[in-house]
Amino acid sequence: MTTNPTLFPSSIKQWPTTLLLLILLVLVLASPTAQARRTGVYDSNFETVRSMLQQPEAQMDFAVIKLTVDKILDPSIDKAAVLKQLGDMAGEVRAAFPLGASNLAKFKVLRDYLYQPPLLSARLPYVYNLEDDRNPSAKLLSVYLRTHKGNCVSMPILFVILGQKLGIPVTLVKAPAHIYVKFKGDNGQWYGVETTSGGGWADDEWQKKQFPSLTADALASGIYLQPLTKKETVAVIAEPLLDKYESDRSADGEEARVKLALLLVDHYPKDVVAMVHAYFGYLGLRQHLFVEKYPQPSDIPVNMRPRYEQIESGWAYWGTKAKALGYRPPTPAMEAAYRERIRLARTAKQ
Repeated sequence: MTTNPTLFPSSIKQWPTTLLLLILLVLVLASPTAQARRTGVYDSNFETVRSMLQQPEAQMDFAVIKLTVDKILDPSIDKAAVLKQLGDMAGEVRAAFPLGASNLAKFKVLRDYLYQPPLLSARLPYVYNLEDDRNPSAKLLSVYLRTHKGNCVSMPILFVILGQKLGIPVTLVKAPAHIYVKFKGDNGQWYGVETTSGGGWADDEWQKKQFPSLTADALASGIYLQPLTKKETVAVIAEPLLDKYESDRSADGEEARVKLALLLVDHYPKDVVAMVHAYFGYLGLRQHLFVEKYPQPSDIPVNMRPRYEQIESGWAYWGTKAKALGYRPPTPAMEAAYRERIRLARTAKQ
């Protein structure tokens, strides 16, 4: 196909190729077709998560669910290969169970397999990523399995995935900006397990000391330190999609963020992470759709005011709801304390 030379200035031939490609990319992304495509992807992702949440709990396979979410985040992931790896790992752990092993004995075998492999096994232990723990890729199961370095998302989720395959009663538990595991002992009691530090025991009192934002209201409402159901666990596994939509920094992304957050809260009513995303998602929509276009609320066209009021009501509601349940946002002092713990752990490792 020939290009009509009158469509471009004569100097266009002198422009760098990368600049031309960038301009074309911007034009494509700004087109109605590209916008419709993005919206279609968001809608497809939403339906995928909804179908997983609507499964009977007996059919919920955490490995499949986690890798389905991870593949949305990174389409290059070989889902079948990782599923096979997880199956092989479970088989190795199962082969090490003593005859007639109790749940506690099975739990200890799994813990040692992950964090204290025998020297002669040539296997590396799975450890916390002290160098790059906030990298979104650290949440991906495939990255954790390949590097043996994870964070407080990938590490507890792997433990629970293998626990499900092995019939060990373990589940996810939330603390402020943190996920860990609880194991149900043979006596019926739940025991906290900190997968980010070698699977050590971590009871509720220990967790309370680690998180200053863990308020009395938060404990009373049950948004933290409670063993999660299978459905609630699926909601937690899907939460990284909310971060992805936030990073898109677009009105479509914020719309998808709010829609998914409300779906997660519908299935996990105490999902304060989703509530906070709903709050900020509505604020993002307010910014993109109204603040950037209309200097004053009175400038908003009459036909758009119901949408503006709906968004105003949305962010106010979810902010108030999260606060009422005891949620407190992290402060700079809390972040500094966390980074200091990371620094000390890194120093001790050297």
